[in-house]
Amino acid sequence: MSHLYNWLAQVEHIPLEEWTDSYDHIDIENDVFNPNYSVEEYNEKTEQIIEIVDAESAFERFVSALGERDKFKQSIYNQFNNLLTIQSHQQWEHILKIFVQQFPFILNILFIFVNNENIQVRWTSLQCLIQLSFEHIDLMVESRDEIFNGIIKTICDPNERVQRTSCMLIQSMIYSLDIDNTLADDVIDGLCSSFLILLQSRNLVVVEHALLSFMSLVTQFGKRLRPVMLENHQSHSESRLLICRAITAFAMCSQVVDKKTFSTYLDKLMVFVGKNEGSLDLVIDVLRQSRTFIKKIDKSFQVHLPMIIKMIVSVLEIPLSNQKQQQQQLEEFSAYHLLDRACQKPRDVDQAEINIAKCKATYALEKAVGLSKHRFSPFALTAFRRLDAMVNSIDEDDVKEVATE
Repeated sequence: MSHLYNWLAQVEHIPLEEWTDSYDHIDIENDVFNPNYSVEEYNEKTEQIIEIVDAESAFERFVSALGERDKFKQSIYNQFNNLLTIQSHQQWEHILKIFVQQFPFILNILFIFVNNENIQVRWTSLQCLIQLSFEHIDLMVESRDEIFNGIIKTICDPNERVQRTSCMLIQSMIYSLDIDNTLADDVIDGLCSSFLILLQSRNLVVVEHALLSFMSLVTQFGKRLRPVMLENHQSHSESRLLICRAITAFAMCSQVVDKKTFSTYLDKLMVFVGKNEGSLDLVIDVLRQSRTFIKKIDKSFQVHLPMIIKMIVSVLEIPLSNQKQQQQQLEEFSAYHLLDRACQKPRDVDQAEINIAKCKATYALEKAVGLSKHRFSPFALTAFRRLDAMVNSIDEDDVKEVATE
């Protein structure tokens, strides 16, 4: 809370754009964490000018920055008074014990402030979380999933300075984790998705922070990031083309290396294929080169046949969405056409034929509505008008007799 007070008290009433574009080295001068920049030290001693800040006005600015929260004002003021009166070491230990007990509540309050409508309050709350990640590592690590889920929401904040600070919070949290500390899969997926968004930013500083945060994530969870990045990597046409050419080049190597060497590297390739059999393009590329593989290693290739067959079956089981869509559209068109023809009252025919036409029209109507309710509405009014005219001109007993037949 003291850090929150300190930083909010320093916030001046400057234009938001100017505040957002503030240089990061200014943050360092104000004791704001930034691991991505270092301050050059000079031998010349500079005289430090200590500005006396009026405590009362600073406190008022602190409370006003939180928004209309007058009910918190007296409570916060009392807490500060208690801190000022504490002097003995035992009292500080007692306060620290209380802090540990109340940490979930404090963390929840910070998350509330992170969602504050005031951008500077959101930024300062993130800075508090960063500071806590250094001063209370164990407590922050225990709540890492909750904290990272909160970061996923703030990292895509419209304000670029909040984005940068969210990236720095990721770095500070990653630095606090041990090898045994893990993150949930949905958390890692969410972080990677956020990085992909930030890397498309026009602000190079945001891109830089996103890259540095991603590098820290890779350092800690490199192996677990492979499926996520591979999935994204395969989503680009350039990546698919690169994989295709790599497999083709591998097959061409069979002409210049011996059978044993080629078989060894083929085993490694098939292990990679097996781990990524969900990639349709990779499956197709391997199937295209299977004949070359068989020619080179003969019957030794049979150990890979179960996986190849499984891949083929998986491909065949994939529904052909285009064909299904075309078939549905064809059925809908046929139903509408049948409905339109059936609803036309025949001329110079006996009553039985009229009844049959009515039954066909009813069947066509039900079929058309059943196929596509959401696209049938434009035809409904015309169809029901024609059916109503036919029903009024047909004897009810005849209709029942024909319907039974």
